[in-house]
Amino acid sequence: MEACVSVEQEILDKTFTFPVGLPGFLQFHRFVFTQTEEERPFAFMRSVDDPSVSFLVIEAFYLKGDYVMDVDDTLLEDIGSPGPLDCLVFFILKVESWKPFVFHANLRAPLIIHKEKRLGRQITLNESSYSTQERFEF
Repeated sequence: MEACVSVEQEILDKTFTFPVGLPGFLQFHRFVFTQTEEERPFAFMRSVDDPSVSFLVIEAFYLKGDYVMDVDDTLLEDIGSPGPLDCLVFFILKVESWKPFVFHANLRAPLIIHKEKRLGRQITLNESSYSTQERFEF
């Protein structure tokens, strides 16, 4: 029984909480990020509460090195108002095809993750020239 407890604790130690959920998935608040060597630079953000709910994600700056966002600080208060060095930024991806690997990234609605507090939020950039369906091919 101790092994189960330690596995559950290990999962909880790696869990990120989204206090307000995600648009369209408001009932899910706890997620883990998983990534194998073969999947890099991509990762999966999987719901702890319902493992059938997962999102393919990528770090924003890996995909778009010059990505800049103007965020109203009040939008980040519920995750501890992280500064630029305290957070990670991810894009959720939608796969169009696997061969060649073509996907779309929503650059207008990044995921902001407070690294230290393990809290996250998806925000919508209202005044942005970025697309909700930016196409990329690998």
